[in-house]
Amino acid sequence: MPPRDWDAATYERLAAPLTAMGTDVLDRLVLRGDETVLDAGCGTGNVTRVLLERLPRGRVIAVDAAPSMVEQARDLLPAAVDVRQADLLELELEAPVDAVLAAQAALDARRQNPEGREGGPPVGALTYQPVVDGTVLPEPPLDAIRAGSAAGVSLVAGSTRDEWNLFHLRLRVAGPLDETRLRRRLAALVPEARVGDLVDAYRSRRAGADPDDVVCAAMTDRVFRIPAIRLAAAQAPHAPRVSMYRFDYASQMLGACHGIDVPFAFDNLDRRGVEILLGELDQSSHRLAGRTAGAWLAAAGTGSPELDDLAWPAYDPDGERLTAILDREVGVEADPEAALRALWDELTPAPAPGAVVD
Repeated sequence: MPPRDWDAATYERLAAPLTAMGTDVLDRLVLRGDETVLDAGCGTGNVTRVLLERLPRGRVIAVDAAPSMVEQARDLLPAAVDVRQADLLELELEAPVDAVLAAQAALDARRQNPEGREGGPPVGALTYQPVVDGTVLPEPPLDAIRAGSAAGVSLVAGSTRDEWNLFHLRLRVAGPLDETRLRRRLAALVPEARVGDLVDAYRSRRAGADPDDVVCAAMTDRVFRIPAIRLAAAQAPHAPRVSMYRFDYASQMLGACHGIDVPFAFDNLDRRGVEILLGELDQSSHRLAGRTAGAWLAAAGTGSPELDDLAWPAYDPDGERLTAILDREVGVEADPEAALRALWDELTPAPAPGAVVD
C-alpha cells in the first residue's frame, strides 16, 4: 500500500509550535558533533536543519514516509543530508547510527514516563493535533473563517498573559537557559537574522528578563496571543460581534499561565485542588470569578460578554483593537503590546489562503 501523503505546504505554514517542541527534544540529545544521526520522521526538515548545525563533523540521515514532506525537506536541506522516503518499519540502513532523533516519539514517551530524564512533568507536549488532509479537515481553519464559514456567529477570543510558563516548567526544573539556547530556540520561530530584534523587543518591555522569561513571553505570543488576534480579525467581517480579552490574574508560582482562567470561567475557586495553582484567594479573586463566569454566560446567550459591572467593548481589528484585561481590577486597553503584535506580523505574517489538498 502506498504511503498516505501529507499536505507539506500547509504543514509548513503551521509548523512553528512543532518545530519549537522538536528543538526542545533535540536539546536533550547530547552530541559530540561527529556522530551519524537518524532523524526518524523528519517532516519538512525544520528540526533536521537544527540537528545538522550540531553535527559539524557528522552525518544526518533524514527519513519520512510522506512524499511531499520528503520533497520539501530536500529543497530545504543541503545536499549533504541523506533524505529518504521510507516507512520506518521497513527502513534498511547500510551501517549502524550513533543516535536516533524521533521528536514525536520522545514526546509520546514523556507522556508515558512523567518523571523523564529531567525530572519534570510532561507538560506542554502537544502529541497529537488536527492535520489538514483534504477530507476530514479540507482546509486550514483560518482560511475557512476568512471565507465566512462561521458567518453570523459572535466570537470571544483571547489568552492568558503568561500562557507558556506552564509548558516551560519542565525546562526550568532542569536548570536555567543561557543566551545561546535562548537564541537557538527563537531561531526555530523566526528568520535567524531577526532573532536579535525579537529578543531586544521583549527585553525592552520586561526589565530584567532572563532567557527563560524571554522564551516564555515569545512563545506565549507566537502560539496563543497572535493566533487569537488573527482569528478575531478573520471573523470580524462576518460576525455580529467580536470580543477580545487578556487574562492577567497571576499565581505566585507560574504567573498568568495556561489554564489559570478555567476556574474563573466556572466560578468554582473553592473546589479542591484549585488552590494548588492559584495560591491564596481573596475577595478580589472571587469578584473576578463572578464577573468572568457572568461574562461567559452573557456571551453564550447574547454574543456579548459585557456586563453592568464589566465594560467590554467590541473588538475592531481596523480600529482601536479594544481588549478587556481581566485581573483583580478589570479594565480595557487599546491594542495591548501593539509593537510586539506588529513585529510578529512582520516576522511571521498570517498565512495567505492555501490550496485544498486533492
